[in-house]
Amino acid sequence: MLGGLNTNKSWDVLLKELQDELRKWGVTDYLLPYKGDSQRLGKVNLTLKVGEREKTVSCAKFTGQVHAMERNLSAIVQTVRATRLADQRGIGSLLADVAELLLALPEYDPYRVLGVPKGSSPEEIRKAYHRQMNLYHPDKMQGSRLMYDVIKRAAEDLGV
Repeated sequence: MLGGLNTNKSWDVLLKELQDELRKWGVTDYLLPYKGDSQRLGKVNLTLKVGEREKTVSCAKFTGQVHAMERNLSAIVQTVRATRLADQRGIGSLLADVAELLLALPEYDPYRVLGVPKGSSPEEIRKAYHRQMNLYHPDKMQGSRLMYDVIKRAAEDLGV
């Protein structure tokens, strides 16, 4: 069941749930995931704009699996809902602090960052590096300066 992230809900039902959750937050400026892009990219992106801040969040955990798009979208909906409920309970900042701390704990693995198995050839590593940079470059819509730096470091550590 993978933590309850299996879903039998359709893409349209999940999008409606996401819109409802965003409305409850008071967020009105957002770019909803597009099913065609999700099929092509293998992940679901949601772009939010709050005040002057804009952020794209992505989920690609279930890429390549049955109902991957719906499961990735369901994960985003459930995360938005859980965060809203934590904020209502007055523990939103606590949740953010704990998540930041715990998510930083896994040991850094440049192969994992680039998504290649250990022992990959330099050419495979180079291709993976370019693929990741195409996704996460800061100038891209779902880009992130942090991810850019981590990907760059991983490639350097592997001699690319």
